Amino acid sequence: MKQAIYLFVLCIFYYNTQAQQIGLNPQNTFFYLDTAKVAYAYYMHPNDIDSISVTRGYDSTTKLDGKIRLFLKKPGKVHFIPLDSIATSKQLKPGTPILYIIDNDPIKSPERIRIDTSFIQHAWVIRATEIDNLKNMVPNLSILYIKTGKPDPNAPQRIIIRGQSATVSR
Repeated sequence: MKQAIYLFVLCIFYYNTQAQQIGLNPQNTFFYLDTAKVAYAYYMHPNDIDSISVTRGYDSTTKLDGKIRLFLKKPGKVHFIPLDSIATSKQLKPGTPILYIIDNDPIKSPERIRIDTSFIQHAWVIRATEIDNLKNMVPNLSILYIKTGKPDPNAPQRIIIRGQSATVSR
């Protein structure tokens, strides 16, 4: 149970991994976001999570091993989008090969991921043609890096003007 909560707090709500961590068969486990049954993995800030409920036990009627429920503090305030929407916003054409990386982790099934728009700090694209050992092997590949997290409002801000930097305190 602690492993499941620990992974949720890290905001990597990747269901198959999650179910296996707590001893549930992912194929026989239902996942819920608030009251809706879902089939996606969600990335969100841990402060947006109100509670987590894990139900174990085999039910012969539904053929279920268990249920994992994630409850949000403000369900209407969180807006999840698929990764291909981020790719489109970065002018990547649908159908082109894209490697998605979220916080240095390559995503194996990007179609199963949804991310809270307020949890995206920065997203940028690197083309394979810019990488020496990839430009001849997979010239059409684009790598979409997504950095998640919410900025600390108390952290000093850096402003760069003509190559010089200054720290601004609030």
